[in-house]
Amino acid sequence: MKQFFPDFTSACLAWLAAATTVVAAGTPDDFRWWPTQKAPRVVARTSYLHFQPVTNSAGVALDVGLSPDHMLATSLAGLTALAVNEGRFDEMVFVGLVDHARQAAKNGPPREYAVGYEETRKRLRFKDAGVFSPMQLLARYKDKGVYDGYILYRFDRSPGDVTSFRTNCNESVNVATSLAGLMRGVLVSEEQEAAVQQLGLKRLMDVRDKTERWLFDTYHGKLNRRHLLTQDPLMANNRDMAIAHRMMVVYGLDQPTPEAYEWMGPGGYVLGWNGPDEGGAIDQMSKWGLIMLPSNWAINLALFSAGSETLPGRPFKPFDAARIDWAGATNTVAFIMSDGDNVQWLMGDFCLNPNYWAAPEHGRFPMGWGLPYACLDQLAPATYDRLRRTQPGNATLNQHAGGYFFPDRLGSLLSPEARRDVLERHARRVNHFMKRAGLYTYMFICYDLDSPASAEAFSIFAREIEGLTGMFAIQYAPYEAGDGKVYWVKNKAGVEIPVVTAKYCIWANLDQARSGTPAKIARLLNEDTRRAAGEGRPSLSWVMTHAWSGFVRHDGPDEKAENGQYLAPGSAAGVLPTRWCLDRLDKGLKVVTPEELLWRFRMAHDPAGTQAAIKAAKRKDAR
Repeated sequence: MKQFFPDFTSACLAWLAAATTVVAAGTPDDFRWWPTQKAPRVVARTSYLHFQPVTNSAGVALDVGLSPDHMLATSLAGLTALAVNEGRFDEMVFVGLVDHARQAAKNGPPREYAVGYEETRKRLRFKDAGVFSPMQLLARYKDKGVYDGYILYRFDRSPGDVTSFRTNCNESVNVATSLAGLMRGVLVSEEQEAAVQQLGLKRLMDVRDKTERWLFDTYHGKLNRRHLLTQDPLMANNRDMAIAHRMMVVYGLDQPTPEAYEWMGPGGYVLGWNGPDEGGAIDQMSKWGLIMLPSNWAINLALFSAGSETLPGRPFKPFDAARIDWAGATNTVAFIMSDGDNVQWLMGDFCLNPNYWAAPEHGRFPMGWGLPYACLDQLAPATYDRLRRTQPGNATLNQHAGGYFFPDRLGSLLSPEARRDVLERHARRVNHFMKRAGLYTYMFICYDLDSPASAEAFSIFAREIEGLTGMFAIQYAPYEAGDGKVYWVKNKAGVEIPVVTAKYCIWANLDQARSGTPAKIARLLNEDTRRAAGEGRPSLSWVMTHAWSGFVRHDGPDEKAENGQYLAPGSAAGVLPTRWCLDRLDKGLKVVTPEELLWRFRMAHDPAGTQAAIKAAKRKDAR
């Protein structure tokens, strides 16, 4: 698929006044950006063990999760969720490997999903109906008002990698998914049709020759304008949520994707992921005033999110700035893990992963995490609460944007007033969930850090997020482009707070001036500290650890020897390589939490005002 970026035309102005996607924030539910799902009374399970693997047209066997059986099961999960929302049914579907080892199915879902299921069952207190094959579920729900028939599609067998833009990709399953909620139709592939006909199901529509272009032209007026799913036609994931909330499903950067973004109107949210061109995909939707919710590998979104809007706020461990030892160190550095916008990672392979949250070293030194906890509060309360229970006292959790967007590009195709409105509304929503979590640090990824549009976004979020300590900012490429520069913006009370850019990045096999191995970054930090001492000033900075970089321990002088490959035998990622960097730091350089680092920037900038702010925060916490 070709890359496509539409020009802004006067047609945009016509729908700005009529757009219905932006909800005025007033009630708690208005602050949500994930859809609301009612809770079921019963849940039936189906397992990857029931899915028959298939091959593509080149004869290459596909992962068992990429199969018509997964599509069928996920469509039933979506249709039961829709029926529960509409009060027609009381049962939903869970897709996974509960009570089975992960190895039981090739690349089946991580065991965190099994844990999440049990925790969700305890929270919602639903009855477990047992395990069924997809066809058994189809029979179970026959004549129960869950579905009216099936929609026939052609399973995509085009050769190439999943989440790529494959030549001759068949997109009819995206058409079928978009229609499933409207027509109450199960997703059935050609090879499954005979079996479902034996059950007496009626064919509602044959979309095997239909395209996303046809879908948009024919049905866009009947579909959800606040949410849209971008998903590879090979993948069943997320389709339960799309069906339950009648979302359009598209894939790729060419038409009708940009036209669909324009049709949604500013302030909408896009689930999933849109192909291998990360920067192009995020830039495209950002320009139309939309925000990506990265989730394309996540499963059971509808079930895990059920009833989340009824939960009270559950604060994380707070940071007490009054306990900072101001005399104990003048040279400080903080480390933050990357990819905190990634909902699917947090739900699937994060909390129990020994490279990340479950690393033996986690909690033994101060560490920062960019996390989508505001998304998790809405989407995956089980994961949110697991993080709360296991949060070390020296871990700072930075709210990572509330989705993935470039704040400097957000709404750039809109009028200046409409762009500001999108930024302000999203900032108020973020503020709502940060207050619920009791956390006060925030992160951005910008397209161009040092631009007037970035400065405008920094100022808006500083004004709208109450009690914000400060912000961390990186550039899309490279992360460390800001070179540690600090931007000062005023909050609603007129107090200046810092937006601190990354100074360095721990990133394997990326030999740029301020990125590289743990050994290289340690050397650069030590050099900074010594230089600052010679100039009679403190050294304050932070480092981003790239989550997907693999390293091998090497204590010799060759800094490049630490470069490894992610997940390769003998390699480590995440927390442990960060610790290797710490082990090489001079004794005069203290590692602190990212939140303490922000307070240190504030103290150096405005001692009297910062002392007053710390006292005010202490009084607020005491209440």
